[in-house]
Amino acid sequence: MKAWLSQHEVAYIDRDILTEPPSVEQILQLGRLLPQGVAGLAHPRKYLDGQPANQVMAQWAPEVAAARLHQEPDLFLKPVLTDGQQLVVGPDMTRLEALLPALKA
Repeated sequence: MKAWLSQHEVAYIDRDILTEPPSVEQILQLGRLLPQGVAGLAHPRKYLDGQPANQVMAQWAPEVAAARLHQEPDLFLKPVLTDGQQLVVGPDMTRLEALLPALKA
């Protein structure tokens, strides 16, 4: 992903969310950019209580899901890319390419 961003001359801040997890408030802000809310940030192949994390978190209050992602950042679907108004979660190249003009602005 870093190579793709560099190739397209996109300036970015590289943040390792495993060692420097976003705050609960930052996670809530990101969740507001997704139709699925905070649950859309959770990896569907990570499990909580024997079920996909995103499905479990969809049943929780956003604050509870955000707190859990903050405490266990390995539950994030990565990468998480945003320009502050749009968000791409996971390796979704179609959405990333659609976001490219905003990232270059």
